[in-house]
Amino acid sequence: NIYYKSDDLKDFIKNENEWTQIYYSAFVPKEIQKNDIIKCYIWNIGSYPVFLDDVEMTINAYTK
Repeated sequence: NIYYKSDDLKDFIKNENEWTQIYYSAFVPKEIQKNDIIKCYIWNIGSYPVFLDDVEMTINAYTK
């Protein structure tokens, strides 16, 4: 593993029991190469159900 980041999605949810769009961004280290594999996990550690729909991950490259 080159990089690991975790956050609690509860911080992004304003109203429980209703669909909420969440936008999340993170910077990855410059050591990441073009053909490296990037994985995203959503881990529900609670005992309550979590429903996901239309999950999308976009990689943007920024150069100076």
